[in-house]
Amino acid sequence: MVDRAAAYGSSRVNFMITHFYIDTEGDFVPNSYCYKPNEKSGCLPFTQDVIDSWTRGLKQCLQHAVRAGFTGIAFTPHLDPWTAGQMLWRNAMLINPLAQYDGFSWTDIYIYISYPS
Repeated sequence: MVDRAAAYGSSRVNFMITHFYIDTEGDFVPNSYCYKPNEKSGCLPFTQDVIDSWTRGLKQCLQHAVRAGFTGIAFTPHLDPWTAGQMLWRNAMLINPLAQYDGFSWTDIYIYISYPS
């Protein structure tokens, strides 16, 4: 992604991180979060190992962007529905970013990943 942006002469890059929520009760409150490791996979539950792996990978991307001279680096977190048979709108979800749903909070899956130490 960084290399593609650089090839077009850009000095800015936007990392769009998409994860998913599962709302089994249809009450607009997540029951859990999940992620897709690739385009063909299903949505898998988060574990601490997954969060650690995402953090290491994103840290490498950020370091690469800084070394490549990028002066604008942005993050756009997307949280999309992953509930079969329901068409829920992400902006209607009632999400407390600090509340844990099935062991992990929005903060765990986005903020800690996006700002690795």
